[in-house]
Amino acid sequence: MFAILDRALNIERGGQKVFHLELGDPALPAQEKIINETIEGLRGGAWHYGSSAGNLDFRNSLANFNNFFFDSKIVGENIVVAPANFFITAFLSLVCDKGDRVLLITPCFPTYIASASMLGLEIVEYATGPENGYIPKEPIFDLIKKVKPKAIIVNSANNPTGALYSEGFLEDLVIAAKNAGSWVLSDETYGLISYDNKYYSLINSDYDKLVVLSSLSKIFSIPGLRVGYCISRSSIFIGWLVKYLSTTISCIPPFIQVGCTEYLSDLKGVSNDIQAVNILYAKRCNFIFDEIPSLSHLVLRPKSAFYLFLPLPNHIDGKIFSVDLINSSHVAVTPGVSFGNDFKSYVRATFCGADEDVIEGIKRVSSAILNLKKL
Repeated sequence: MFAILDRALNIERGGQKVFHLELGDPALPAQEKIINETIEGLRGGAWHYGSSAGNLDFRNSLANFNNFFFDSKIVGENIVVAPANFFITAFLSLVCDKGDRVLLITPCFPTYIASASMLGLEIVEYATGPENGYIPKEPIFDLIKKVKPKAIIVNSANNPTGALYSEGFLEDLVIAAKNAGSWVLSDETYGLISYDNKYYSLINSDYDKLVVLSSLSKIFSIPGLRVGYCISRSSIFIGWLVKYLSTTISCIPPFIQVGCTEYLSDLKGVSNDIQAVNILYAKRCNFIFDEIPSLSHLVLRPKSAFYLFLPLPNHIDGKIFSVDLINSSHVAVTPGVSFGNDFKSYVRATFCGADEDVIEGIKRVSSAILNLKKL
């Protein structure tokens, strides 16, 4: 992956165009009110240290935000604020010891694998496939009963497949986790980018070993502000997490929290903004499949998020394909093995970037895959 990124930079330094489909970095303009209020927060002196858990005003605004969209009854004290990616390592560090098992439903966000490996955990992968729409099936419950993982990470809406898990499956997963005594991290970062409005959140679960992870980065196009948050009804876990943050990143910048607090104060306006973002991504997804008819024969249309998880024919190695693609077509994609051991013959492409990158880049990826099918 880094070799591909280095190659992309070299091509760009040579004055040539690279079509970036490798990162989930939205090209949509950030919500203007967030930026303006963040600047005002900085001008107002919010550059000092703040609470490691996050300023209570901001945590309360996040509670109101989630209560509004998911009909939950959480309060600010149930929330801790930090970069979402950081929370993955924090969660595994706090609930697992070296050698413990962690169950990952793959394909999954690469940080799950990297963090678990770094911490010396035993990774158990439950692989899903396109034949089932990347939806886990009944055998996963037998697997949980058998291996009794210390932790389970579930990601719906899913990165990289765009799959949405049903309410029934998610509730059964929590029951299986309870029976096994497993902690659950429900990564819901893309939950509000859902095209059919059937998203189900675990935020209302009463299981005291369940933690919900989310972020403002993707839905509001502010990934560089690093605004993620964890929700837990366990005061014990919240206490652990705050101590962990106090000895690592201390706190996220208070002026950013001020900007986001002000923005979230108008939930009706926020709701309108989210609806507009969903409409835009849904239209873009539909346009891509309409513009490239062959794409529907290559990949499942996502139901959420903004990724295409493309299987390669003839067991082609995704890493080799990605290097060849950047060299021959100047398109940067992510090799599928980053998302799990069963996905070596896949690549992930994102359609949240600039329009010209997305359309032309995906055309080139599709063409390269179709050429492989002819071999």
